[in-house]
Amino acid sequence: MTDCGLCVAYHEDSRVVFRNEDAVSVVITNPYNAGHLMILPRRHILELGDLTANESLAVNEILFKSQQRLMQMFPDSHPVLGLNSGIHSTQPHIHYQMLPSDISFRGFYRMAHPNGALAGAQEGKVIDYPTYTEKNLEEIATLLRP
Repeated sequence: MTDCGLCVAYHEDSRVVFRNEDAVSVVITNPYNAGHLMILPRRHILELGDLTANESLAVNEILFKSQQRLMQMFPDSHPVLGLNSGIHSTQPHIHYQMLPSDISFRGFYRMAHPNGALAGAQEGKVIDYPTYTEKNLEEIATLLRP
C-alpha cells in the first residue's frame, strides 16, 4: 500500500536492522530508547490471523534475530515485546515493538504491580535516549546491525 508509512519502512535501508523476503526490523522513527525496534510483515495487513504461514515464519525469524541482537547490545536490559494490530494499533499495519527494558520503562509496570513483583529489575539502570533525526536513526540502525 503506497500511502502506508509502515509499508514504506521495508525499503528504508537507513533504518533497517534485519530484513528477509517477507518481514523487516527497523529502528522506530520516534524511539523510546536507543534499542527501540519495530518488526513487521512486508505485506500490508491489519490482523495477526491474516499472515500466511510463510509470513508468520518470516516475522518470527526477524523477531528472534532482533531479540538476540538487543540482548547482545543491552545485556542488563532484556527486551520486551508488544503487538500492535487491529483497532488498537498505532498504525494501520500489524507490527511488533521491541525495546530494551530499562528502569524507566519498568516504571510503567510498577504502577500495575505495586507489591514488588519486579524487584529483580536493576534500579537506576537507564539507557540513553537518542535525538530523533534521520541521521541519528541511521546511526542506531548501523550500531544494531550484526
